[in-house]
Amino acid sequence: MSHNAFGYAPYDYYTVYVGSGQVLWYNISLTPNPMDAWINGTVSDASTGAPIAGATVIAQVDGTILPSAVANATGFYSLSVPTGSVELSANALGYAPTLTSTYLRSAGEYILNIGLTPLAHGVRGYVRDGVTGAGLSGILVTVDPLFGTGYF
Repeated sequence: MSHNAFGYAPYDYYTVYVGSGQVLWYNISLTPNPMDAWINGTVSDASTGAPIAGATVIAQVDGTILPSAVANATGFYSLSVPTGSVELSANALGYAPTLTSTYLRSAGEYILNIGLTPLAHGVRGYVRDGVTGAGLSGILVTVDPLFGTGYF
């Protein structure tokens, strides 16, 4: 048997023998993995090097999304994560999102600066109620990158 859960050290293999018709109750205790590593860095414009205030940086570990960080006025961000394989994504208005992976071997501080590429073109327009024609606020509009023709 082996047991594991996100945020905990795995409890590795051991053998259990159960006879036909027997019920075995077994309690296990998993040891929490501490959020003992820090990823710090700066999010900047890949073309100019200018910091991107308000950029969002998100860490994902083993399929679980951790709380995000927002870059400050100097583009600085800081995330507390467990050691292991980490995927980082960063995005900001007017820039193409980026994804990078890293492996954190041990506790401590890691520096990962992120450059975002400015978008050459943007989408502009209005979102209106289909019946009344009134403008709608707070609507998120996205363009799916899977449609290479640009038509949507």
